Amino acid sequence: MPVPVSETMIEALERKAEAAQVLDNAIAQRLARQYRDYEQSGLAFFKSRNWIRARDCFDTCRSLDRKNPWPLAIDTLVALETGDASRAANSLLGAVTRLQSLSDIKLEIGELYATRLEFEKCVDKASLLASNDPPGKPQFGHLLLSYCAWLKGDLATAASAAQLAAKSMPEEIQKNVTRYADLLREQATGSGNPPA
Repeated sequence: MPVPVSETMIEALERKAEAAQVLDNAIAQRLARQYRDYEQSGLAFFKSRNWIRARDCFDTCRSLDRKNPWPLAIDTLVALETGDASRAANSLLGAVTRLQSLSDIKLEIGELYATRLEFEKCVDKASLLASNDPPGKPQFGHLLLSYCAWLKGDLATAASAAQLAAKSMPEEIQKNVTRYADLLREQATGSGNPPA
C-alpha cells in the first residue's frame, strides 16, 4: 500500500524545483553574458591583429558554448593568419560538424578586415594549402579553400573545393564534410540560401 505524501512535502519539492530552475536560468544568463564579452573582445583583438589574444578569447567562447560552430569558424581564420594549417583544418572540421546551416559559420569579412586585400591574403594562404594537398590523402587545404572562397563570395570555387575535400575524407568525418559540401553546392546552384 503506497504511503500518502503530505501536501507540505509536495509543496516543498515544488519550491525546490522552482528554485533550481531560477538558478539554472541565472547561470545560463551569466554564461551568455560571458560568451558575448569574450566574443566582443576576440573580435577587437582580431581587428587589431593580436592573434594570440583573439585565439584565447575564441577558445573561451568555445568552452562556454560547445555546440556553437561560430568560435571554431573564426578560429579557422585566426589559425590561417598565424600559419597554423593543422589548427585551421581542425577548427573548420569542428565547425562543419556542429553547423545546422551555413549561416552558423558566416563571418562578416568587412568587419574583420580593414580592406578586402587583407582578406585576399588569407584566401591565398588557403589556396596555397589546397595546391599542396598530397594526392590520395585527405584534402584539408581544399576544405579550407572552400570556406575562404565561400566567405569571399566565390560560390563555384567553394562548392568544387568542398566536394573534392569531402570525397577524400576518412569515413568518420566524411558525412559531415559531405553535408557541408552539399550546402555549398545548393547555394552555388541557387537551390540554397545565398550568403548574408
